[in-house]
Amino acid sequence: MPKSKFLAELLGACTNIFSPIRDRFNQVGFFLVRTLLWRVRKPRYGILLGPPGAGKGTLATQLAPALRLSHLSTGDVFRREKANNTEFGKQVKSHLANGTLVPDALTLAIVRKELCRPRYWFGGILDGFPRTVPQAEQLELMLAHWGASVEFTVSLDVDEADLIDRLSNRLTCTNKACGRSYNLKSEPPREAGICDVCHAVVAQRDDDVPEVISGRLQTYRTETQPLCIYYQDRDVLVFVKPTGDMTKQEVFVLVKAALKG
Repeated sequence: MPKSKFLAELLGACTNIFSPIRDRFNQVGFFLVRTLLWRVRKPRYGILLGPPGAGKGTLATQLAPALRLSHLSTGDVFRREKANNTEFGKQVKSHLANGTLVPDALTLAIVRKELCRPRYWFGGILDGFPRTVPQAEQLELMLAHWGASVEFTVSLDVDEADLIDRLSNRLTCTNKACGRSYNLKSEPPREAGICDVCHAVVAQRDDDVPEVISGRLQTYRTETQPLCIYYQDRDVLVFVKPTGDMTKQEVFVLVKAALKG
C-alpha cells in the first residue's frame, strides 16, 4: 500500500475514533455557554434565503464578520461530511449529486451538531437551512428550547437567467477548509484551475451542471419560497433584489441598509 494512502486511511480512522469525544465536548461546552454566558451576551441567529447561485455564500462572508457571527453553510457541511466519509456523509452523498433535498430529520441532526461547535456558541448566519416550512418550524422549536430565536432573515431575489449563468460558470476550491468560489466570466482565478487563496485545485461542483441546476431551481420554487411567507408573518424578513451588474460590496451595503431599516 502506498505510504500516502496508508496515512490517509490512518487519519480517517483516528478521526472516526475521536469524533464522538469531540462532539460530546462541544455539547457540554455549549450547554455551559447557554446557561452562564447568554445572560451577558445574547445570541444572534440569522438566515439567508435565495435560490442556488443568488450569492448567499458570498454575502455571508461579508455579513457574518460585520455582525460578529460565523457563517454556517449547510452545503459546505454536507460536502465536508461526504469528504470525511462519516455516517452523515454517506447518507447525503446521493442527494448532493442529484441536487435533491436531504431529508428533514437528517438535516436537522447535522445542523444541531454543527451549531454546538464553539464558533457558533453565540449564534450564526445560516445559509442553506431551513429550506422548507417544516424545517423552519423544527429550527424554531430547537432554538426555543435553547432560549433563542431567529432575529433576521434576508431573502435575495435574483433573475433566473442570471442564476443559470452564474452557476454554469462557477468553480469552487476543492480544499474543504477554503471553499472559495470563482466565476469563469466575471471573477476567474488568477492562475487557471488554481485557487488564489490556498493554491488547491478549483473545479465545477457535481450540482453545478445545467441538467442539475434546473432541478435545483424547480425544487427551490416549490419548496423553499413559502419560507418568505413564514418569516414575513414573524416580522423578521427583509427582501433584497440585487441586479446582475452590482458588485459584491454593493450587495453587502444594500443588505446592511435593509437590516437597519
